[in-house]
Amino acid sequence: IVADVPNWAFDNIAKKLKKELSYKYNIEIKYFNRRKETDFLFEFIEENNNYDLIHFLNRRILLLMGSKTFQHKIKLSGQNINEYISKKKQIFTTSVNDHIDLDPKGIIELKPIYNEYTKKYYTSNKKLFDIYNSIPEFKNPDCMIHDICDEDIFVPINLNRFEKNNIEKRPIVIGWVGNSTHSDEKDVDLKGFHSIIKPVIEELINEGYDIKEHYANRNEKWRLPIEMPKYYSIIDLCLCASIHEGTPLPILEAMNCGVPIITTDVGLVSEVFDRIQKEFIIGDRLNGQNDENIKRNLKQKIMELYNNRSLFEELSKENLQAIKKIDSKTTIKKFENFFDSCLE
Repeated sequence: IVADVPNWAFDNIAKKLKKELSYKYNIEIKYFNRRKETDFLFEFIEENNNYDLIHFLNRRILLLMGSKTFQHKIKLSGQNINEYISKKKQIFTTSVNDHIDLDPKGIIELKPIYNEYTKKYYTSNKKLFDIYNSIPEFKNPDCMIHDICDEDIFVPINLNRFEKNNIEKRPIVIGWVGNSTHSDEKDVDLKGFHSIIKPVIEELINEGYDIKEHYANRNEKWRLPIEMPKYYSIIDLCLCASIHEGTPLPILEAMNCGVPIITTDVGLVSEVFDRIQKEFIIGDRLNGQNDENIKRNLKQKIMELYNNRSLFEELSKENLQAIKKIDSKTTIKKFENFFDSCLE
């Protein structure tokens, strides 16, 4: 299983798969950073030529197979390019975990990944599954498999803070998890941290709301997965204001830790949320065109929770139950079925 960065999202998935499926497969985790090792994918593949299956969690690594450097190295090794790629296709699989490259240019660029370079691929939520099934240029995804949130690590701590007699006597602690530097080529704030969350919270504080900010910003401090449950035990509310997400993992982590959420309509939130939590989905940013409405909706929902503190405990309990629908045991079984079908 090929991850990109140690101790980050894809690596956490890889480690959980290795742990849970080692009874059946001999799994090894390899790392390849496509930005730092641009010219060395050929060597990486040749070094790992003895595997029955190589699963690239980050599909964009495989774009390098179309580079002049990669194809030149195939020729230098005395191999025919088409035969080489056709042979590798039989053991390469990948996944779609985001909404990147769905414009006409991106579709043309990524088409070889699904049609030429890999045997099968899956998407991480139903939205993406439907989108990729509707794009005629792409081979259809094989299935949908949600990302894994390890409930052995992400456990609820200090839930009595949500009891009415506790939460009414103190400030509300608001959290956000991610990398605040993410933006697209048009400098749109993809995560909404600077353009939506910070301005709304600042406005509420200036209006006299007793709120504290406590963010897990990867750009400021790197936290290991084992550190995150303590973080979630401190915050009362986890915000997400992304334009699009494959999951996002902080939502699953927060749910496993029993934390209430306010989020844009991204990833799998509409699939996994139950009745009360669904009322705190604040809409689609529409690639930044709907941001003013999103800001108003976010402010309104924070005020609703602030003025009705009993909702915190209700949302906490509901999320702890709802997340069981996609627990890691269920998800691991889907990965096992996927790998089995690829190895037939």
